[in-house]
Amino acid sequence: MAHRLLSDDFEKVYEVRKSPLTLALALAKRVNRGVEPTNALLRQAEDEANDPQNVQKIGNVRYMSTAQTKGRFSTQGRVSILFENTHPGIKQAGVLQDETGTIRFAIWKKSEWDETRPTPDPTDFGGRTLIRSHRFPELAVGDLVRVENVHKGWYGNEATFETRTIAKSRFSNSRLTVQTMNQRRRHSRLHL
Repeated sequence: MAHRLLSDDFEKVYEVRKSPLTLALALAKRVNRGVEPTNALLRQAEDEANDPQNVQKIGNVRYMSTAQTKGRFSTQGRVSILFENTHPGIKQAGVLQDETGTIRFAIWKKSEWDETRPTPDPTDFGGRTLIRSHRFPELAVGDLVRVENVHKGWYGNEATFETRTIAKSRFSNSRLTVQTMNQRRRHSRLHL
């Protein structure tokens, strides 16, 4: 039964981020408490559809609690609209869409950063060496985007998300994976 939740037939989420063993144990505990196997599977499916650690359908984001992840979640969809920047701190803003709904997003410039270290050259006063540049890709309408560990917010009564960098946190920084319209990878898995 656990494999049904991990298969493509389970349409409530894009990806369940639990092992088959973890899901099997959760189902076994429900059955052990006297819940019928079919009902145990349905209840576990509902729990997975509301777990912010899974890659959620956009329609689920509005209703799920993100308290256990300090406001963070993951989802994916196609870019349907890009807005003109109205704030100097925003790199890009727009709307992601899938078959379950839409969600607005903002990619903040301050969530991009450079990882540096001092140069080993003692004559290079105050110099630093660039180790890695953490940048989000430029999005285009039609791009398929998976966003991971983004911060849930609200615009009016609609759920939104934005990129954030977290210093000294057990949660990793926001990440975007972009697949363009012609299905080739661009800037795959930028860690922010």
